[in-house]
Amino acid sequence: MWKIIFLLFSSFITLSYETPDQPELTFESLYKYGKRSYTDKEWHDCVGFMLRAIEDYHYYREETFWCREKCEKQVNESPAEILALPDHSFVKMGIAFGTAQKALCLLRCRIDKFTEQRPPMSNYDVYEEFQDRKPYHYLQFCYWKLGDLKNAVKSAFTFLIARPGDVDTIANLDFYREQKAFDYSFMIDALQMEYEVRFLK
Repeated sequence: MWKIIFLLFSSFITLSYETPDQPELTFESLYKYGKRSYTDKEWHDCVGFMLRAIEDYHYYREETFWCREKCEKQVNESPAEILALPDHSFVKMGIAFGTAQKALCLLRCRIDKFTEQRPPMSNYDVYEEFQDRKPYHYLQFCYWKLGDLKNAVKSAFTFLIARPGDVDTIANLDFYREQKAFDYSFMIDALQMEYEVRFLK
């Protein structure tokens, strides 16, 4: 069953962070499917779901940041003319109104960006796992099981950037380095910006 679902998703995996064609499939649900595939040893499905989850996470984060910046510019929560009022009760009311206006701006922007079909985030712990690059912890093992040493190393190294003291990942990289096909060029941070790569070169 998971292979059939994976085939449906694989056509949507791209290198850029675009508006998803299926907004109801969020990085939360895709991550859950990916972990289930990992447990069931469905390695192709694991890779497909994890990559799609990572893509949607970056899309969600970038669009959310864009909305915040937009509303920061459009709405002044505490304008000078309100703060200058002698009556503190009016000052509090003015600030509360500004805060409400900003919240409304964010809500409208998110609906415009994500549409009403996208369910709200239900588990913030999942968001934190993506911030900690946890999906790459699963990806490196799934890639290894598929015989893809290059991407296994790349995924393990990407996770290690966020968790430099992770004993298991260090041990895995030591193991990968012992393989005949290993090359140090595989050790790339998948989340490193293109301009950073050019600068380092």
